[in-house]
Amino acid sequence: MNEYYLGNLLDWGIVLDKLEAIKKEGRLDSIQDELVRILKYKKNWKLVEAALECVNEIKEPSAKLIEEVFNTAVDYQMCLDTRVMAINSLGKILIALKNSDEESSLKKNQLYIAMMYRLLNTPQPPIFHDAISKIIFKLKPT
Repeated sequence: MNEYYLGNLLDWGIVLDKLEAIKKEGRLDSIQDELVRILKYKKNWKLVEAALECVNEIKEPSAKLIEEVFNTAVDYQMCLDTRVMAINSLGKILIALKNSDEESSLKKNQLYIAMMYRLLNTPQPPIFHDAISKIIFKLKPT
């Protein structure tokens, strides 16, 4: 039987309480797989947005988490506000990678920046393009 740390996502009130407690304890990095699970679930916007808020505080993001935040940003089924929130969270993750000395992190960062440039060339609402442009500007080498 597969047991999840945050429990059943249908009990979203309990999940939100657990997320808040973990956030206060500073242990968000240890539950990245659970954040990925919430982002993939997508059936409860409140949970997705809470997960994205948690992502903003991740210090060493996993490749799976980065990928799922990006997938959330480009999911046309999601509310535009949630997609913009995902872009902003992705930006914070990538800025953390940019400041890393680890070569593999830098390569991943370059890959996601290239993907964001491609997003700018797709039809998107102006607010989405603006969010992407701001992140790209922050990520450019200084």
